[in-house]
Amino acid sequence: MSLLATILVVVGLWCAVSVALACCFSAYRIWCRSDRRRSSVTRAAAVGPRR
Repeated sequence: MSLLATILVVVGLWCAVSVALACCFSAYRIWCRSDRRRSSVTRAAAVGPRR
């Protein structure tokens, strides 16, 4: 039982770390993109093409 609990904890931690890294990476890329060109273009891109 303790072995199963340990495996579950390790898998849960691995999933949490991978999700956190993916979120940080995407946020970092978005921040770099918006930091490179601070203008109305980033605002329009954030809102999205709405017609």
